[in-house]
Amino acid sequence: MPPLTLPDPPLRTDRIELRPPTEADVDRIVEICRDPEIPRWTRVPANYSADHAREFIAIAERGRASGWDLPFLIHRRSDDAIVGACGVHAADARDLVGEIGYWAAPDARGQGYVTEAVVLLRDWAWDVLPYSRLEINTAVDNHASRRVATKVGFTEEAVLRSALLLGGQRHDKIVHAQLRDERRAAPPAGPFLEGLARRSAPPT
Repeated sequence: MPPLTLPDPPLRTDRIELRPPTEADVDRIVEICRDPEIPRWTRVPANYSADHAREFIAIAERGRASGWDLPFLIHRRSDDAIVGACGVHAADARDLVGEIGYWAAPDARGQGYVTEAVVLLRDWAWDVLPYSRLEINTAVDNHASRRVATKVGFTEEAVLRSALLLGGQRHDKIVHAQLRDERRAAPPAGPFLEGLARRSAPPT
């Protein structure tokens, strides 16, 4: 696959901007990923270290160069703090299926940052990438992540039994998906985010 080109201009709203991880972000990445909820629900390793963060940055660079993976950190524009992460990767390049993943910093949950970021990434992916289908896959018991998926217009399709191994524990996986011809029915970034700002969102 050809290398992925970073969005130009960068993906941003009034509140957030998506940027690739860099060496300058290592300390904050470690701080966030030591929260036990991150390895509980994602493939982020437990006992997270600076070496893990640097490996994540190196993998991100290789993924972008190979065209398979494009991860971002979510920066809050008011103070440049990292409040989460999101990314898109080729879940099945042969069948043109992409997958979006995300996590939220513990001190930034419940404020809608991740939902905003996923809307930005969803719209960019449909505009730029060749996928016919985008998925968001979460553990059935990860209710916060499931809420994000449904807010951004993905449909809950199926439960795959014992399909995820996270933190040494097996979980049933729920598949959320959106098809290319469904994007017009999905919440658009503008009005959707304005609606989010007018009401308190559940923790994400």
